[in-house]
Amino acid sequence: MPDLDRFGRALRLQWLWQEWVEQSKPWLGLELPCSNVDCLLFNSIIITLGDGTKAQFWHHNWLKGEAPKHLAPHLFQLILRKNIIVQ
Repeated sequence: MPDLDRFGRALRLQWLWQEWVEQSKPWLGLELPCSNVDCLLFNSIIITLGDGTKAQFWHHNWLKGEAPKHLAPHLFQLILRKNIIVQ
């Protein structure tokens, strides 16, 4: 019998992946059916930058495998524009 919790998490992580790689999906910008745990798990991946148009500067793990918000949490609290991209 399949583990439905793991199967469900895999499907929800697929939503996050699709949002990351495909900018033309019709549901882009809608609230995804993902929990905070799903988002934390997805955001734990290490990102290799290309041109920097998809990686969020503060939130994604692009700086030696860490998100800058975790490396400088006090600075992150002071920043007003938290959703800028690396580019």
